[in-house]
Order: sequence, then structure tokens, then C-alpha cells
Amino acid sequence: MSNGVPFRIISSGELDRLRLEISQQEKQLSAVEEFVHNIAQNEFEVPFKGGSSTPIATVLNSMKEKVQYIMLAEERRQWTIEGISGFDAITRNNQSNVKDLCDKALYYIVRYLKVNQGGLFVVYGEGEDDIHLELQSCYAYERKKYREKKVYPQEGIVGQVFVEKSPLYMTEVPQNYVFITSGLGKATPSCIFVVPITVNDQVYGVLELASFKEFEAFEKEFIMKMCENFGSTLAFVKKAEQTNMLLEETQRQTKKMSLQEEMMRKHVEELRLTQEAMLNKQKEVESANEKLRRNEEVLKKAYESSKQTETLLKKQNRKLEEQEVLHQKHMEEEKEGKALMLKKQEELELLVRKMENQEMVMKIALKTARQREEKYRSTINEQEKEIKRLKEELDKYHS
Repeated sequence: MSNGVPFRIISSGELDRLRLEISQQEKQLSAVEEFVHNIAQNEFEVPFKGGSSTPIATVLNSMKEKVQYIMLAEERRQWTIEGISGFDAITRNNQSNVKDLCDKALYYIVRYLKVNQGGLFVVYGEGEDDIHLELQSCYAYERKKYREKKVYPQEGIVGQVFVEKSPLYMTEVPQNYVFITSGLGKATPSCIFVVPITVNDQVYGVLELASFKEFEAFEKEFIMKMCENFGSTLAFVKKAEQTNMLLEETQRQTKKMSLQEEMMRKHVEELRLTQEAMLNKQKEVESANEKLRRNEEVLKKAYESSKQTETLLKKQNRKLEEQEVLHQKHMEEEKEGKALMLKKQEELELLVRKMENQEMVMKIALKTARQREEKYRSTINEQEKEIKRLKEELDKYHS
């Protein structure tokens, strides 16, 4: 004992044992530091070099597994967040029409999930007899496929998912259901994942994905989350597209009706002008008839005058005959008078024949004028009936 502190003498063998323990602890500490450093560098495949059966090795391996799980969960969470964010940006910037929206959305899904093939169906039609799903977009190995396909409710897996409104995941794909074509030929996929695109329990579409690699749980959750977000966008774009189609159809109908109305107005105006022309013609015919009537009256008066003249001449002839009997002594004078009277009689007879010819011509002209008048009146009546019919059609059209 020195200065009250106890001590003991260590043998050389015990000292070597202590040195060996210290050396082993230093090596184990170095192995722990190296193991922790490897974990910090995400090098999880490097084993712990301090022994696999020691308590500290058990604790460190358990810690490594927990760190791996946390980092994998964080990596998947970050992958999901980035995927959803990118998908929302794609759908937000492509809302011009349903076709473009589906093309861009499906291309993003196929590329981000690295699946082999995908199809996006959209619901169309109204009523149980008309409702169906149309394939709006189809991609395989990130290449757009141009296919036309319609699926009806309960028809195939897509139709079944549409009716049941729940996703369907299959790892035993039926033969000939779908083939994935690659440079190596055709092959049946390892799994099929079909997910409905719904909003408020109403299905607006169905997403179908086929892959040689089975989907993990976080990938399926990611796909369902995308479909959930995509539902409202698809419903909005589809409604907007239908509204635009209805608006365009309304504008076309309005333009067509305007053109028809303008044509109707022109037709009515032409009929009005025709009616005015017919009325003017009618007035001209009435004026001509009035002139013919006056001429007829003049002819009648001339005819009556000629009859009176003829009667007078007959009386004069009888008087001359009596004078001829009474004045035999004055034969020469009587002959001259008779010759003069005969000449006058011939002139009168010629005048009578002319008057009779004029009367015949006037009768023919009057008959022709009356026929024309009847023809014009018939034409005017037909035009008035046509105008009345067109006005009734125009009133019905405006009503």
C-alpha cells in the first residue's frame, strides 16, 4: 500500500489477457463505427464485422432493419408524393378535351409506374340501354396504340369493375385475355390491375394496367389515389366538353334558323313584290276592260245610229218610190235623184258593213280581254292562297 491506495501485483498472464480484451473491444468498436457509417451511407448489404452472434450484433442488425424499413417507407412516401404531384400537374395543364387529357394522363401513369401496357376507358351514353365505356387511350412500352374498343356493363373485367365500382387485382390472368407485345414476341402479363375512376360513387371511367411485374401494395395505393384525384378532373373536362358541344350545336342551329328566317323573309318579299305586280297588272286589265267597255258603248251607239239611219233610208226609199209613181213626168229628174239616192244608199250600206265589222272586232277583243281578265284573276287567287300559306308557316315558325 502506498499513500493509503491499495494495489496489487498483476501477473504477466493476466496482463496479456487484459490487453487481448482491450484489443478485442477496440476492434468491435471499430466494427461498430464502420457498420454505423455504412448504414449512414445506405450501404445495408455490408455485414457487421464484429461477430454475428454477439448481443451488440443482434442490436445493430435490428437497428439496421428498422432504418431500412424507415428509409424504404420514406422513399416510397416521397415517390408517391412526387408521382401524385406530377400527375396532378399533367391533368391540370391538359383540360382542353377528354381525348388529350386521357392521352397525357395514361402516358404519365405508364411511364411513372414502368408498366408494360395500359388502357383508359371513359363512360359515355345515358340510360341503361345506351351506357358504355369507350377506350380513349392505350399505351404499351410508352408507345401510343391506336385502337377502337367499346365495353358494355358486365362485359369482361372492365365491365365488371364498372358495375361493381371496386378495383380488381389479378395475378392469374386468363389465357387470351390480353397479350403484351415486345421485341421478344407476345406474352401473357403476370398481373392485371383494373381500377374504377369515381366521383361521389359515380363511375366516370376505368383504368386498366398490365405488367410482367406484380404491383406492390404501395403502388396499388398510389394508383387508386391517382384515380381518385383524376375522377373530378375527368368529370369536369367531360362536362365542359359536353357543354361546348351543346353550345356549338346551339350556335349551328341558331345560324341555320337565322338563314332559314332570312330566306323566308326574302321569299315573302318576293311574293309581296309579285302580288304588287299582279295587282298592277290587274289594274291595267281593269283599265283596258274599262276602255273596251266604253268602246263597246260607242259601237253600240254607232250601231243604233246606223240602224236608225237605215230605217230613215228605208222610209226615204219608200217616199222616193211614191214620188216616182206620183211624178212620172219628171223621169229624168227622178232618175238623177234615184241615182243620187242609190249612191247614198251604197255609201250607207258600206258604212253599215264597216260598222258591223268593227262591232265583230270589238266583240272578239272584248272576249279576249275577258279571258285575260279571268286568267289574271285566277293567277292572283293562286298567289293570294300561296301568300296566305307562307304567312301561316311563318307564324307557326315564329311561334
